[in-house]
Amino acid sequence: MLNDGSIIYKHVVNRQTRQQFNSQAEHYVTSVAHSSSSSLDLIIELAKDSKFQTAADIGTGPGFTAFALAELCDDMIATDITSNMLHAAANSIEKKSIDNISIGYVDAMQMSFIDNSLDLISCRTAAHHFSSVHLFLGEVYRVLKTDGVFLLSDTTTSENPFMRNWHQEMEFRRDNTHIRAPSPSEWRKEISQTGFVVQDERFTTVDMTFREWVKRSGTPTDEVKKMWDEWLLLPEQIKSEFNVCKTGKDFSFSWPVYLARCAKT
Repeated sequence: MLNDGSIIYKHVVNRQTRQQFNSQAEHYVTSVAHSSSSSLDLIIELAKDSKFQTAADIGTGPGFTAFALAELCDDMIATDITSNMLHAAANSIEKKSIDNISIGYVDAMQMSFIDNSLDLISCRTAAHHFSSVHLFLGEVYRVLKTDGVFLLSDTTTSENPFMRNWHQEMEFRRDNTHIRAPSPSEWRKEISQTGFVVQDERFTTVDMTFREWVKRSGTPTDEVKKMWDEWLLLPEQIKSEFNVCKTGKDFSFSWPVYLARCAKT
């Protein structure tokens, strides 16, 4: 399936992103938001009633999506650019005794798969860290078979500019490897301009707490304090949009999530 018959690590990657997730990998392994959120259930639902030969999960992190979808595939390749994430995925594969998953370094913007080689490509909770959604989607289109399926699940945001700008600012301040969470209309535009058609789409939320959210990303203490103080004074429209609620010594909140099952036109 790969250019030289093996997993190839492309060096044209975001080094800062790789360093960030290498250092924080252990927090993602235990993250409930990643391991058992409604987006994982929905991406499985979007794939159900299908059977795939060769699949790849892009930006797999600890491998939660790859593990779930592997049940529908003959062979699943869990890919990432972060060695500690892939080590975590490999450990889980061994513990779970999953025999149809391999792992490898693959850059989402320059995939080492040959053209028209994969029956399924999935990407969940990763694309907002990619330096170019356009390049990523182009690579998915290139390596996916004509009758293949692309499953996308990622953070989205409000169509309202004020809400959207606040959301993007918070995500970047919390983790400066965050690039952009497209709004639903932006996702649809990017997908259609690449040449895909959306066969089915779903919406859900990822529900989190402030302190676990900043801990998972290793946000500097001084920045956490500034953000906390600002959250104490949030406008009602932002609190309503993102379900922000003060709960004792923490905040609960929800980010919107967009999911789509796509096919080549």
